[in-house]
Amino acid sequence: MSKMIRTVLPREFAPVAKLSYFSGNAPVAGSLVFISLMVLGRYHRWREMKAIAFSTLFILILIDRVLKPFFDVARPDNPLVLHLSGHSFPSGHAAGNLLLYFLWSYFLATKRPTLRGLSYGVAIALMILMGISSVYVGAHWVSDVLAGYCVGYAIYAVTVRYLERS
Repeated sequence: MSKMIRTVLPREFAPVAKLSYFSGNAPVAGSLVFISLMVLGRYHRWREMKAIAFSTLFILILIDRVLKPFFDVARPDNPLVLHLSGHSFPSGHAAGNLLLYFLWSYFLATKRPTLRGLSYGVAIALMILMGISSVYVGAHWVSDVLAGYCVGYAIYAVTVRYLERS
């Protein structure tokens, strides 16, 4: 499946794939989390602030310190991007960014219910692009991305449950 994605999509997709992949890397995602915390703090949305802070930190530790070393899956050969390191499974890109984008969608939908479909639709589209791009550039296998989505969604569901109960 991973090879099929590289062969089916045209070479012109490479710059889009690289941009999409790098837009979800740790420094960018970390910056987005930081900006989210600042915005939420500005509006005194302390529960949401705690939810983003703890859930994103938890998913980072879970993926990088527990799951990746446990499964010990090597990355694909011949990546189109440099500076890849560590294990491949599950994708931290997929997990962390799904969590963040879905939490943004949830926060927006709670304040503006009419934007629920649009906000989740945009989040899903971005996640699909990021997943395909991660496979296209050779940073991850399809199974890495799908597992990352599952982990990210599970943490998202737990976080939303916390928010709705408190």
